[in-house]
Amino acid sequence: MKRRKSFLKRHFIALTILLLVGVYSVSVTFVKQQRLDELRVKSDLAVAKIQQLEMTLKDKEYELNKTADLDYVEKFARENLKMVYPNEVYFQMTKNK
Repeated sequence: MKRRKSFLKRHFIALTILLLVGVYSVSVTFVKQQRLDELRVKSDLAVAKIQQLEMTLKDKEYELNKTADLDYVEKFARENLKMVYPNEVYFQMTKNK
């Protein structure tokens, strides 16, 4: 009477392939999860950078809107550009060493 081979011996190749596919699937899933985590961090950094740039843009828009005010323009011209009205004299004090 023939003795039957054990289940593992009969299906060794199939079980080996199944094990390899399982290990491969787990490793691919792990790598994809790491990549997803990296992309989330990059996304958070990009969102923070966008918010910072939006704040800068708002500040610049505010400064630009101020230039429409003639009082601001006059103050800027007098303080930064040293401009004066006609018949005014500009004196600049310098410190001698």
